[in-house]
Amino acid sequence: MPSSRELQSWSLAIDDTDSLQGDCTTETMFSFLASAGETLKLIDFPHLIRFNPNVPWKTRGNGGVSIRFQATRKDAEEIFEELNRRLPSASTELNRNPGIVLIPLDAVKEANVQKFYHKIMTRVVLLDEAIELLNTLAVSYLGKGTKRGLIGALGASIASLNDFTFELLTYRTRDMIGQPRKIETASVLRFEKKWFPRIFNSYDIDNDIPLIAPRGKDPVLFGLRGENPLELLEAYRDLEIYEPVAGGLIFKTNQGTDQHLEFATNKLIPFQAFVDTGIVISPPEDLQGGHVRFLTRSKFEKFEYWTVCYEPSKQLRSIIRKLIPNDEIEVAGGVRNLIIDKRITINLERLKILRLEPGMIRENPHCPQCNKHLTSKGKGQGFKCKKCKKSFPDAKPTLRKYDRGLHPAIYLPPPSAQRHLTQPICRYGIGSKAMEKYNQELFYPISLSKTRENKKE
Repeated sequence: MPSSRELQSWSLAIDDTDSLQGDCTTETMFSFLASAGETLKLIDFPHLIRFNPNVPWKTRGNGGVSIRFQATRKDAEEIFEELNRRLPSASTELNRNPGIVLIPLDAVKEANVQKFYHKIMTRVVLLDEAIELLNTLAVSYLGKGTKRGLIGALGASIASLNDFTFELLTYRTRDMIGQPRKIETASVLRFEKKWFPRIFNSYDIDNDIPLIAPRGKDPVLFGLRGENPLELLEAYRDLEIYEPVAGGLIFKTNQGTDQHLEFATNKLIPFQAFVDTGIVISPPEDLQGGHVRFLTRSKFEKFEYWTVCYEPSKQLRSIIRKLIPNDEIEVAGGVRNLIIDKRITINLERLKILRLEPGMIRENPHCPQCNKHLTSKGKGQGFKCKKCKKSFPDAKPTLRKYDRGLHPAIYLPPPSAQRHLTQPICRYGIGSKAMEKYNQELFYPISLSKTRENKKE
């Protein structure tokens, strides 16, 4: 074990400091780093790690925040205590149960640690499981209230990212929290058209919804997601902002990577991330509320399940309605704790069409004399021509192939309905990537002074 005076690398993480009254876990870390300054020797961007989106008691973003830094053990413990003093108290009313974790960064690479990280990305993790691992790893940890925040804090502290994106989060001044955000919507649309796909999910053009700003009392002003932190800092200047900005912080994240689906299986365990190759076995049907469902049989395991595309998925439902029995697809989403007709339900997040059945339409035969469609005389009685008045007792219906308006591809809900973790189409093909070297100044809070003095009404 290294001595208390030996320099080590550490991972310090928090989760569940959120509330609907103006608190946010990322803002807690932003404020802490702003006060600590560069006396804290960060070795990477702060991490914003999203977890299994199907967990029913998740925090609002279902994600934790961590920093990685170098310090002696003694100094690391003092940093832990300083951050802990900044955590809000637990609150049953606000459903807030903060957790904080400090571990040696070397522990992240251990096999049992990564096994736990895979589980927190795909399944339900119990508090006892997290505490059991923390007792073997952590130098210090503390949970408040129900201590549920320890699960996310541990997950953020041990995250391993083969693929990653960046998000520039900006924060409001305290006097503005709770007031409408003063960002010109038209500038967000112009921004999307200029910077997409390097910066993504800024605007849902098909549904005319800007996506960069949260609602309500959240202290976040806006967030920009992209591949390169330097581009984020350049691009934000194209937004028309009419309120002061307290500052910004660039996070390295697993958002937009499908990491939860990368680790998923086709086990039908409630609240688990799920990926399966299946065969459509029933025509899609519309449900009350605008939802669409169809029955699917797993190609290799032979069990059946309902695949449901919910109303917020908007345009994806039009794709679902075009499926027919025997289409081969890949279903990705989450297992719901809902059983209908003895079959469990999958909440569809991503559809991949692998093979399509030919689209065939059954048509009445043509009259050999006038080329008009014949009409049926009744079951087993053949056909007749209304124009020629002739009967054709031996004529048979014909099958005509038609264009189904589909092709093998990946189909997603619109950006406004995607999970934080959902990989947008523009990122497919990027895969694993190495971390470039960036100026360490980018690891710390950034002053963002570009605002308009005159409020635009």
